[in-house]
Amino acid sequence: MFATFCLTEMGMCRFWFSTRRQHEGWVRHISVHVLGLVLCLTILVVMVVEKFGQGAWKTLVITCLLVAACGWVRGHYRSVQAELRRLDRELLDLPPAPRPGGEPDVRQPTAVLLVREFGGMGIHLLLSLQKTFPGFFKNVIFVSVAVIDSGHFKGKEEISALRREVQESLDKYVELARRIGWNAASATTVTTDPVEGIYRVCVDLAKRYPRIVFFGGKLIWKRESWWQRILHNETAYQVQRRLQWKGLTMTVLPLRTGADAPRTAAPA
Repeated sequence: MFATFCLTEMGMCRFWFSTRRQHEGWVRHISVHVLGLVLCLTILVVMVVEKFGQGAWKTLVITCLLVAACGWVRGHYRSVQAELRRLDRELLDLPPAPRPGGEPDVRQPTAVLLVREFGGMGIHLLLSLQKTFPGFFKNVIFVSVAVIDSGHFKGKEEISALRREVQESLDKYVELARRIGWNAASATTVTTDPVEGIYRVCVDLAKRYPRIVFFGGKLIWKRESWWQRILHNETAYQVQRRLQWKGLTMTVLPLRTGADAPRTAAPA
């Protein structure tokens, strides 16, 4: 329990120190948490020393293993983000098409791409769609949701800023797609559950576009391990199951990662 308190107080001290330029009274706030950290550490050390032979060492070992596991997971996600940034460098500068796109035509075949922030992964998904179904889809609609977590429950301003950030990312996708010749648009919503939010947006789009197919991305590795299957790719499959139960078609396209991943060709 006191180990949890210590970690919490350390996090609060780090928060107030890193944001000290944004808050004038940061010294008063951080002093309270520093005092709490010292008290919790003192109690924790005393309890470990006094009860070390009575089983406290077991709790200490388990806690250290859990912290190490969390650090390893964080490092894995950071390494994946570094690989995805390679896609950003390769795909963000695409040549324009002879005739740019415009607004989607509801009578034409429409592809809906489930994306996150603007970057190489979403662009790779767009180019993979063009490569797999050349000339079939005339419209492309980018879907992303603004997920509210504990960091955005502070007020309406934070929620509005979150939605504005997601919309700006979608606008970049729309601008890029139109520049390379697609009829493009976007759709979003604010939600606490990303799967449910994406599902609702997709169902609404299916009512407006009768010839519609949904696409998501799946990270794959040359030799996929069990922990990679646990840490990645669940959102696309959950959305796919819900849409297929609704009678809607969704396909998950692969995105290869690693040094041996091929480069995605830009449109001619």
